[in-house]
Amino acid sequence: MAVAGVIAEYNPFHRGHQHQLSAIRQRLGEDTAVIAVMSGNVVQRGDLALVEKRAEEVLALVKEPMTASEINAAACKFYELFTTKTSKGLYLERNVRFLVEYLVETGRLDIFCQGGMVYYRRSK
Repeated sequence: MAVAGVIAEYNPFHRGHQHQLSAIRQRLGEDTAVIAVMSGNVVQRGDLALVEKRAEEVLALVKEPMTASEINAAACKFYELFTTKTSKGLYLERNVRFLVEYLVETGRLDIFCQGGMVYYRRSK
């Protein structure tokens, strides 16, 4: 059995990538094992894959309409980040706020006001 190595960024995986893998197997044999070495947290286009991963984690915490403070508290619990230092708490809050705004901008969270409070909920 042959083994082929591919340095790749399958983000997202599409038909061109499928063609690449098919061509490798056509040339080396159908039983060829293909090992893909993929990029880490920075993709070729300069996007940060880390942002998307963390944003999805924060999105998973929003199961009902929540305020920014509630999302932040849920994120602290999820990441097991508990601190008594104000500077660290504010740093985490800024990061969570950035991810919430990113989710709003990408259409995965809706923002609305009710009873004088701002809430976020999953987009439908």
